[in-house]
Amino acid sequence: MPCPSFCKLRTAPNSKIIETIRRKGLAHPHVAALARTSRTRGRSFSSDKATAILNRNTQAVSTDLLLRLLYALGYAAKITFKSAA
Repeated sequence: MPCPSFCKLRTAPNSKIIETIRRKGLAHPHVAALARTSRTRGRSFSSDKATAILNRNTQAVSTDLLLRLLYALGYAAKITFKSAA
């Protein structure tokens, strides 16, 4: 199981993405186009990924994709580091 810090790293962008998509009233295909998702295994996974993100089912969604989508929605991520002890 990932550590709590890693969960925060993925949960915060996911929450902002969901909030922004709902506020702007964007449809799944538009969200996928914003993220410029590619094709994998011969089929488009863009709509599947958009649905997964909106359902908070991001196990198969890369952190890179979350950050690209966040940027495409007009936000920049800021990652800070602090001592764990």
